[in-house]
Amino acid sequence: AEEASKCSKSDSALQWLKCGIPCPVDFPMEVGDLVWQGVAVIIFMGISLVIGVVTFFKVRGDSSNYFVAGRNLPTWILVATLGMQCLDASASLGNLDLAYKYHFWDGAALPLGLALSLIMMGVFFAKPMNEMNLLTLPDAFARFYGEGAEVVCSLVTLISFTFLLAGNLVGCGKIVSFLFGMDQYAGIMISTFLIWVYASSGGLLSVAYTDVVQGAIGWTGFIIATAWIQNSMPNHAGVSAAYPVGDQTAYGEGVADADSYEPVPNAVFFNWVTVIVLAFGNCMALDFHARCFSAKNGNAARMGCIIAGIVAGTIGIANTFNAGTTRALYGPSSPHAEFVANSCSAHITVIGCFGGAAADPSLNKTCNAVPLPGVPTCGEWKPDPYANLKMLTCSKPECHFFADFDGSGGYAAGTEDYFPMNAFLGGWYLLGIVAASMSTADGAIVAMGTVFSHNLLRKTGKISQTNLLPFARASTLLFSVIAGLIAMTRPNETGYFLIVAFDCVFAAGVVPLFALVYWKGIKPEAGFLSLVVGAVVRIILEFVLPKDGLLLWFGSFARSFGPGIEDPEMFDEAIMFGKLAEVCPQEALLDMTGLDSLVSPAVSLVVLVLVQLLPIKGWGGKWFTPVPEVDADADEKRVTSVPEVDAAADEKREVQL
Repeated sequence: AEEASKCSKSDSALQWLKCGIPCPVDFPMEVGDLVWQGVAVIIFMGISLVIGVVTFFKVRGDSSNYFVAGRNLPTWILVATLGMQCLDASASLGNLDLAYKYHFWDGAALPLGLALSLIMMGVFFAKPMNEMNLLTLPDAFARFYGEGAEVVCSLVTLISFTFLLAGNLVGCGKIVSFLFGMDQYAGIMISTFLIWVYASSGGLLSVAYTDVVQGAIGWTGFIIATAWIQNSMPNHAGVSAAYPVGDQTAYGEGVADADSYEPVPNAVFFNWVTVIVLAFGNCMALDFHARCFSAKNGNAARMGCIIAGIVAGTIGIANTFNAGTTRALYGPSSPHAEFVANSCSAHITVIGCFGGAAADPSLNKTCNAVPLPGVPTCGEWKPDPYANLKMLTCSKPECHFFADFDGSGGYAAGTEDYFPMNAFLGGWYLLGIVAASMSTADGAIVAMGTVFSHNLLRKTGKISQTNLLPFARASTLLFSVIAGLIAMTRPNETGYFLIVAFDCVFAAGVVPLFALVYWKGIKPEAGFLSLVVGAVVRIILEFVLPKDGLLLWFGSFARSFGPGIEDPEMFDEAIMFGKLAEVCPQEALLDMTGLDSLVSPAVSLVVLVLVQLLPIKGWGGKWFTPVPEVDADADEKRVTSVPEVDAAADEKREVQL
């Protein structure tokens, strides 16, 4: 009762009264202890804001400066701006959250897929797309497939990037709200406003300049802080009741074995789908293409993509290893662990003594431990949504207690000690996450404003080259607000929106994109139908396939937790007579999420090939006739430097007529 009285969370008192598990230890840091880190984050965001406002004057009303940074960015700036777009909040905080909740590959799939996408961009698209002299990605669809495909491509990519922006606002807002102890929705609103102001001011020019600053601070912070964490703190949990075979040993097996995390299920199919979706889907990324268009030439665009992919991927994957530290310090074997009291499991085996006894049951005799094949209550662990931020900010001497019972956690057997985070490096790491979030969010805002105004509003006939830039700036506010509202629906899920964003464009746009670059003489009808059918199939499968929201399809342990067993005698008898499955019913989970992501582009490909090869008569007309190339930069110059008209001479010509 005394222990239960210390508990404040819904399940904590019950986990002590029913399960005998002590209440979670309180986080020792107060909001006042985090003020200096919060101030550093706000100053950093303010510097980005100032840079953006300054570039407002450099744009000077020139839409080519705003949309494609004057088409003269060198390779080194491209590496910085592409790399920062790639290593966003999802690949720097979302990956940590996923790897902490599940395991390494659940998080590493994000930076791995994003890095592969940049390398693919460099190999397949950067040079040819740069040489097309485009303003936006939908312009390419218009040039080869007509205005119908341009409109559909614009809508699909706008939806995609609204979710991408939402994911990065979640990451930035989560840090702001945590450091200042404010409501998480307030953090998202503050982040949305600050990022929108500087991104809308200078467009891609401001984004490019701020990305260099953000990259310099963010990347060095990730590298130095990660090196310190991996060498100065526990980097994986050892063998314990929560980890019967330890944590580190599953890195290799987790790539392909659905049962590698026994008794915890492994979403191995979804992880591989995530890599594929991000690798191919990001080839339709508006911000990646905008940077390729802004390169001074095709070779600079190609090398910028490849180098940025290698650098960002290496940093992102190395960063994911830090989740092992969070699992060790805030995972199910830590003093901070909280469990759902009313949950049983027939898979979790508690042995009572660890190390060799866990691996060899015969050794249990030496420590008088009896293996318990199942737990009647507290089977389900509740991950802390702020665990990674706590790991990075807890710097007091009483922070991060860790016990290594048998040396399997990387320390001498019997080690019990505290491992506080270095305050300066933790703050630097947080700045890196904020930089990653802001750099992608600003690029998404500019890209959406450009596409909406240039590819959609201009078709109304009321938007021309002379007033395109003001409308583009104004439309960025619309999408920022929408993305902010979407972010508030899942304020703690930093990696979720990234996958949703590129699932959309992978289903619809990747196949016709490859075709317009590499299939000479591709029919407009083939590209249009491939685009539309891929999107429609993806929508249908979203509602047709069985999905329970847990993303598990394969494996022996893909089962739900059963209701808690209150009667100890019933539990003992169930174990004795092999009837545990009856008293602890665990339903098999079935979530085919990911299959729809693979089927949709496959159908899109089939449609494109069939329409292209079959003797189908062209539809013609405005919507299905390729739009001829227009020199956007030359058009801008003509509009902004209209020659003066000699009114007297003009009047004489009229009289003569």
